[in-house]
Amino acid sequence: MTKLGKDWFSKELPKIKSPIPSIEDPVMVGLVLFTTRMTQDLDNIFKASMDLLQKGGVLINDNQIVRITAEKRKVSTKVEECVQIFVHVLPQSSIHPRSRLA
Repeated sequence: MTKLGKDWFSKELPKIKSPIPSIEDPVMVGLVLFTTRMTQDLDNIFKASMDLLQKGGVLINDNQIVRITAEKRKVSTKVEECVQIFVHVLPQSSIHPRSRLA
């Protein structure tokens, strides 16, 4: 991870720590990156964000993620730049039997 990435991780981690228990079930995660730079790598932002969810205690392990969606949207100013993350708990019955978590 780059220094910029480490700095972001350190700044954002306290914001997502939650007093509620970690999610234990399989989840679908959606991410929307609002950026002024359309050349920014979406996959790098996604992976860092998923690591943040695990480190922050939202998920026990990022291997709980069984579905993902990600998109990048152009914004005009740096003030508008942000990352939105959505976590949806999936019922075990919606997961294919061979992909269920043990």
